[in-house]
Amino acid sequence: GFFFNKNMFDASFESYNVAIRIFEWCIDNGQVSTLKYDDIVQCYTHLLELEDDRSGPISESRGTICYKLANCYVEVNRHEDAVLMYREAIMIQSQIFGADHLSVANSLHNLGNCYRDVGDFDKSADCLSKSLSLSTAAFGDDHEDVADTCHCLAVTMTSRCELDDAIPLFERALAVRRKKLVGQDTNIASSLYNLAVVFQMKGQWNNAMRYCKEALKIQRLSLGDDNPVTSRTLECIGNIHKDRRDFENALDCFSSCVSHGNFKLQREIAVIYQFRGEQEKANEMFFKATLHAWEQLGFPKSKEDPRKEMESMDITLMLDKRKEATDDKDMLHLGQNIMFLGSVLINLEHFDKALECYRFSNIIFQARYGPDHLTIAENLHQCGFILETLSGSPSYQNQLDEAHDLLTEALRIRKLHLVESHPDLEETMLCLGRVHHKLGHRRNALNFLTGAVRARDARLGRRNARLDDADALLQVGQLQQQSGNLRQSLSSFEDCLHIRQEFLGQDHPSCGELLFFIGNLLREAGDLDLAQERFQESLIILEKTCADSDEVADVLFSLGVLHTEQKKYSEALDAYVRSLHIRRSRGASNITIAEILNNIGLTYFETKEYKKAQIYHTEALEALTQEVGETHVDVAFCWHSLGSVHLELCEYMDALSCFQNAVQLERTDYTLQSLGMCLVHLNDNENAFVCLDESLRMKKLDTNDADDDVAEIQRHLGIIWTRRRKYEDALKCFEHALKIKTLNQTCESSDNDYKHLMSCLDGALEAVSELYGNQHLNYAKLLHQKGNLHGAKKEHSLAIEAYVETLRVYKTEYGDSHLSVANTLFNLGVSLNEKGSPEKAIRCFTKALRITKSRLGNDHLDVADTYDQLGTSNKLILNYEEAISYFEKALQVRKQAMGGNDLKSSAIMHEMGK
Repeated sequence: GFFFNKNMFDASFESYNVAIRIFEWCIDNGQVSTLKYDDIVQCYTHLLELEDDRSGPISESRGTICYKLANCYVEVNRHEDAVLMYREAIMIQSQIFGADHLSVANSLHNLGNCYRDVGDFDKSADCLSKSLSLSTAAFGDDHEDVADTCHCLAVTMTSRCELDDAIPLFERALAVRRKKLVGQDTNIASSLYNLAVVFQMKGQWNNAMRYCKEALKIQRLSLGDDNPVTSRTLECIGNIHKDRRDFENALDCFSSCVSHGNFKLQREIAVIYQFRGEQEKANEMFFKATLHAWEQLGFPKSKEDPRKEMESMDITLMLDKRKEATDDKDMLHLGQNIMFLGSVLINLEHFDKALECYRFSNIIFQARYGPDHLTIAENLHQCGFILETLSGSPSYQNQLDEAHDLLTEALRIRKLHLVESHPDLEETMLCLGRVHHKLGHRRNALNFLTGAVRARDARLGRRNARLDDADALLQVGQLQQQSGNLRQSLSSFEDCLHIRQEFLGQDHPSCGELLFFIGNLLREAGDLDLAQERFQESLIILEKTCADSDEVADVLFSLGVLHTEQKKYSEALDAYVRSLHIRRSRGASNITIAEILNNIGLTYFETKEYKKAQIYHTEALEALTQEVGETHVDVAFCWHSLGSVHLELCEYMDALSCFQNAVQLERTDYTLQSLGMCLVHLNDNENAFVCLDESLRMKKLDTNDADDDVAEIQRHLGIIWTRRRKYEDALKCFEHALKIKTLNQTCESSDNDYKHLMSCLDGALEAVSELYGNQHLNYAKLLHQKGNLHGAKKEHSLAIEAYVETLRVYKTEYGDSHLSVANTLFNLGVSLNEKGSPEKAIRCFTKALRITKSRLGNDHLDVADTYDQLGTSNKLILNYEEAISYFEKALQVRKQAMGGNDLKSSAIMHEMGK
């Protein structure tokens, strides 16, 4: 029955003390609902004034009153006043008891919580850390007060998104609470729940689910299902199910939470319905979520549907008014409600209004949180997502750079706190991939899309990652293809094709479209023959619908690319020309026309019809510049292609002009390489070296050391060093180039490959001759390699000349019985056989046989090879008995070494049969 009246203000110090003891008794005995905290604040305030008169500004009782008054200020949401009182209490307590007294620890604890309530997380962490140090020193690790401070500090660390620091604090608090409290205590449940939230934020869902379920069990027994605390834990379980794409269980959890008053989850329910294709249910839930967001922000109610009213309203003006009417302590809550409205508006495709909401709320969050907070990352992600989504509209097409910057910062923050498989990281990488693709940064786009696929596959596994319908499977397959997961992509495409064929029929155009995708995938994977089959199947289906459609042109273009890779240049030209005809008849953009023209030019380049290639490249250049202007980066490729034609035609000045234009537009490794090589032809060694050196440094970042372009750069650098008479540097370059070119040489190598390899050998020979003379072993080894290359090209006269000179050096350096002499004699004999001089060949093989036997023994495979060649030489001079004798000896050695079942033995027996 105690209450204040107007005469209370004249009461004595003792009367106030009695009044306060009554209030405190009510608090201690759970009678909080009967209290009026404003009254007790007045009581404490007057008691503080009386205490000043009694004991002065520094007294134990004054410190206690300041502490208790601060607690009451918190209850009435006067946090700024609470901060002042806590700080005064700490000052008094420190002076009277010392800075390490428990009363100081208690005040620091409450001050830290108060700072967190107003969003000053740094000061909160500082106060709670000091309090934890003091209470631990006083009580040890296993005290309930220590556990409480650990828990509160962990909550602050979570608010600052310092999740790795929060986890051990929560675990420490939980361990003490399990030890000291009854098993069903809600404080234990609180630690369990907060641990679950942190693990869920990090993407560690097994740990999160385990803690959530334990917390929920305690809360249901202690608080009941209707309690908001229980509902909050159930919401966390729903979020874990959603992250794992277990939508049925997520829906059950969210629906239960909504039934207990958590209306924000109506949006999450709507998103799940939308994902499952239940659009009517989704629309209904989005409508309810919009109403809730409207009410939470205190916007005036109207008879109209707020979704329609949104289109005409000035939302920024309304948010400004709402912010002006909001207390500072409630500002974070306002920001969260505005952000929620933005999320609903995204789903309703009110992107402009949603962007206003996110930009507005971001100002609030930036003022309260540090730069690395996950809430800021979510806000930046959504702004970037909206800008990327709207980039196709005229008013937003120039804002992709801003989207890139926002998403990059969001990714940076999320990577600080989240595991690599977290869905939020996946979403940001997907969005960044799309932005980079639109900006033309294909390599970056591929990297981010690959990262997104890896995150999803690590989280869900391939089976769960597949979506429920053909269109979704197609999107997954395209993403996997872009990410380089070709085998998984093919599986997704084939699953999608099966569904489409089953429901739409074998000849439906969408099946033809999918066969086209599969063909491109197979071509990318290197299965060119099967890719051709899929393209042709696609073409048959699509031509039934419309023979001159854009889709048909796409397939023909891809067939042209495929035939070029197969070196079927005539078929490639036919496909390109048909594609070009369709594109021109349908009024395609000059960009598309230029791409086809350029590919026709590249095909003629491969067939060495350089004048025709020049015509098409010139036409492609004109078409592209008309469309995008002369300074667009894509024009660089046309200039480069045209320059390559002039280079082959030895029109070096024209080539130089083209390559300079290409480099000016796009300074890349390949444009600099071509410009440098052209300058070498023009003997401009200084500028050539600058270009080639820069190109080489770029390539080393992006390619392996065995790339043929690296070899070509090294070859031209070797030429430059030779011209400068820097033969040691020249030799290093030529040897590097030789190593790569020899490694990459195959039976399908072109004449140009042979010419460039021979150029490397000649350059290396010149450098060795200048450095060491032509009697040096290195000179002989290079000559031997040159002889082998001449022999492979059936230039046996040149091969013989190289072998004879090699033999002369080897005999001088090694003597007559060295294996290098034997190998050279063997190769010389092979060339003499091919040249039609078997008698001379027999003399070479006989000498080689003697050396090989003495060095390697009678049963070595090299001995068998020499017997085989002696058999061939005798066969050529019609000495068949001797030939058969040598073939039999070769077979005998091979049988002992290989079992006689190898291909070489079969070839020898074939010769014997003839």
